Amino acid sequence: ERFIDTASHELQTPLAALRNYLTLVDRAVGDEVDEPTRRYLKGALEQSRRLGELASRLFDVSVIRHGRTVVQRETVDLGAIVAESVAQSEMADPGGQIDLRLPTSKAMVEGDPMRLRQLFGNLLTNAMTHGSSSEPVQVTVERLGRDARVTIADRGRGVPEEVRQVLFTPFSPGAPDAREGLGLGLYLAQTYATEHGGTVSIEARDGGGTVARLTLPLSRRRS
Repeated sequence: ERFIDTASHELQTPLAALRNYLTLVDRAVGDEVDEPTRRYLKGALEQSRRLGELASRLFDVSVIRHGRTVVQRETVDLGAIVAESVAQSEMADPGGQIDLRLPTSKAMVEGDPMRLRQLFGNLLTNAMTHGSSSEPVQVTVERLGRDARVTIADRGRGVPEEVRQVLFTPFSPGAPDAREGLGLGLYLAQTYATEHGGTVSIEARDGGGTVARLTLPLSRRRS
């Protein structure tokens, strides 16, 4: 645990600097390098981004375990946050397919916009990474009674029942992001949802694939 605290804190600054330097080099060389060099540079940028995400997640785990989390609550449109995250995902991966459906009436919730973006982003990243390349990931935001629900459904290989039982355990080797990271994405998503009085569930999808559901209480101010 002490290692996590130290590593998460000490790694963030040099990794941010590394990514900034690589970005500057990428901009400076432009199209003046050959294709292999361009490919290597893009690969270095992508790997530095992934390292930065891992350090950020370790830092979040450290903060959570020490009870130092601070949630800045305000009334926000959950549909707008989801739509923004979907747009960012599509820009980052133009080949990814996402079918977004929003409610006719806004789903207003009380929450921290940054945390909610992280929460939904973790769930969407899992679906985009492990879903089928031939079928779009379906994202639906809806109002159900006193709750707002976000459903993310993919047509990937699915998650076996025995793995689903440990999905929300930190550093779980069975977590969908464990093959490319530390297995923290769903643990953090569940923690953020709980902080907002909500829940996250992962289920098998009829016909194959996985369904992730995020449920949050609607704001009483504008329900």
